[in-house]
Amino acid sequence: MNQILYTGGKQKSPIDTEKIVKFFCIIIMIFGVALIGKSSYALITNKDENVTKKEQNNAPTVNIDKVEDKLIISVTHDKEIDKIVYNWNNDEENTIDGNGRMQLEEEIDIPVGTNTFNIRVIDIIGEETTYSKEYLVEATKPVINLDVVGKKIKISATDSVGLSYITYRWDNSEEIKIDANELDPTNIEQEIDIEKGQHTLTVVAVNINNETEIKEQEVKGVSKPEVSVGKDGEYLVIKASDEQGLERITYTLNDKKYTLKCNGLKEMEYRQKLNQGENVLKLEAYNSDGAVTEFKGKATL
Repeated sequence: MNQILYTGGKQKSPIDTEKIVKFFCIIIMIFGVALIGKSSYALITNKDENVTKKEQNNAPTVNIDKVEDKLIISVTHDKEIDKIVYNWNNDEENTIDGNGRMQLEEEIDIPVGTNTFNIRVIDIIGEETTYSKEYLVEATKPVINLDVVGKKIKISATDSVGLSYITYRWDNSEEIKIDANELDPTNIEQEIDIEKGQHTLTVVAVNINNETEIKEQEVKGVSKPEVSVGKDGEYLVIKASDEQGLERITYTLNDKKYTLKCNGLKEMEYRQKLNQGENVLKLEAYNSDGAVTEFKGKATL
């Protein structure tokens, strides 16, 4: 029979094994906590670095205001602006150089109708900010004014976007064209003679967007009476004539008033006796259209 040698040592108990397991568990936990702490520090550090980077790359401030048919663009930045690029409806691009400025303002015309405005602001380090929006500008027509100035009529045409030309004609006669001045295309003015009699004046104004306005006005061309006053001995000789017919002649001689009824006569002559000394005459001759001619003079007897 085999014999078991007795060495005098003690047999290990289950408690000793549990202590070893606990020891290794504690070591693993400590190691894990250390790893988690390191990761957390890394996350916080990275977050702070991102915030710093974002602060360093602040976006520019872009303000766009619509004023009637124009856009007022104002850009400010904490860095130099390299350029601004814009277009309408993704068509041809236009570039505004920043020229090292950190603030700039630009005025841009808005096309007629509904159009999409696209803009890119690029700073000196290449960071880009974009903006896009639709704008509506309704088509406007030219404005035409007609004013009688003596024996002429003044045509005034205006348009804020700019005129191309105007035309005018009397009745069914041939049109006369007047082109806009390139230096100021927003306004065209022209004075024309009024033809005698009753006529229709037609004026057409066309702007650069091909919007057209037409104005017709009945115009009666009238002539003023012709008046002459002379001296024959102790008399003043008053002569008046008018193609349309004379209505009346009124005059004041030395503060005394007189009226001569003409009843449509085309020519009239009247002799007025003068007073001794200086005589002062003020006269008005009216025709059947209401046109008046004035005369003033002195005569000594």
